[in-house]
Amino acid sequence: MTYKLAILVRSDLKMSRGKVLAQAGHAIVEATVKTYTKTTIFYKWQADGEKIVILKVPNEKTLDTIIEIANRKNVQQGLVVDAGLTEVMPGTKTVGYVGPDYDNKIDKLVGQLKLY
Repeated sequence: MTYKLAILVRSDLKMSRGKVLAQAGHAIVEATVKTYTKTTIFYKWQADGEKIVILKVPNEKTLDTIIEIANRKNVQQGLVVDAGLTEVMPGTKTVGYVGPDYDNKIDKLVGQLKLY
């Protein structure tokens, strides 16, 4: 079995590259810490090369829907909510993540999305 983490970036916010990188970094750290402390997948994902894909979501509604479905399917997930100090308003959901988990589980949730 192979594993991956999917980072979901809202493309409607028109964030700069630096902002996207910072937000994705927050998501990766949160997902990694959650995986290490709350699941048994961390070492399997690490041994498999810590695959990460960065994908575009068109808007907040799509992001929320994917996160909600992942939650119902018991796939680790989360959202990055920005403090609003630079490019977006405080409380804006900028990035989400699903996984790390089995590739096939992640693909069922986000396989329709395009690479960022």
